[in-house]
Amino acid sequence: MLKPLHFLISGLAFLLLMCLLIPVNTGCKTKTVYDTTYIHDTITINKNSIFLCWLYGAWQEGQGILISDPIADTALSHLKIEWGDTSSLFLYKFIYPGYIGFYDELYLSASTNYKLTLTSNIGSSQGTIKMPDSTTITQPYDWQVIPLGQNITCMWTDAGSSCYEVYYYIDGYDSYGYWVGGIYKDIFVSTNSLTLPAGLFNIAGAVRYDVDFYVDPFAGPLPSPGASGNMTGTIKGFLIAYGEGDDVYFYVGSSPLKTEQKHDKKQPSRQDHMNAYLKQLGVEQVIK
Repeated sequence: MLKPLHFLISGLAFLLLMCLLIPVNTGCKTKTVYDTTYIHDTITINKNSIFLCWLYGAWQEGQGILISDPIADTALSHLKIEWGDTSSLFLYKFIYPGYIGFYDELYLSASTNYKLTLTSNIGSSQGTIKMPDSTTITQPYDWQVIPLGQNITCMWTDAGSSCYEVYYYIDGYDSYGYWVGGIYKDIFVSTNSLTLPAGLFNIAGAVRYDVDFYVDPFAGPLPSPGASGNMTGTIKGFLIAYGEGDDVYFYVGSSPLKTEQKHDKKQPSRQDHMNAYLKQLGVEQVIK
């Protein structure tokens, strides 16, 4: 009688052990827990990356940069542009410290919608933008002499764009015609005018000034720290399209002396303007 009882107890122990091991969908009161994350109807943004693309109607070209850590793989990264029934990939790709770059010569037309799509091994971004028209400065006019001590309002025509990049040089000269100092500004505005305050024209030793004033219309988000961009996808993106701008050269105080020695200054490159945009976004990366 003891042997059958021994086998019965052993069998019950075996069944109990099996219940502990079998998943919950059997009759045993156990369950298996899996560490799984579910994402419903959301997009996870890659916080270590940002994409910017500039289209230039005046120079018929496009430039894009993908800033990321780690840097994206150029072999797996592509930038495509589409308009109407036409599409093409940006032809040139480069790698720099902190980012990869895209470049291509393009035939861009004003008032045309362009779609840009970035794909890469670290994420994607896509957006559409309309190329703005050109603008013309209406005030002041070339070679105009404006008295010192007053604010100067510069105005230009509407280019059908949301924003304008304004940059200007103010060069001060003394009574002998020698250059004594200068000011350079590069800013972004959403209006068709900008006022230069009278206080700008106070360079030590200067009695008169030359002003080079430039305006470039662009479509896209106005840069500011924390701006959300205008592209969708897993990479935060900014798509900007520049139309043809205008410039004016005028004097403040008096017209130049015949013996005046003009100050040679370096005109800002497109990289300089790109860096100015990044600086306004609060991005420290420098574009080469």
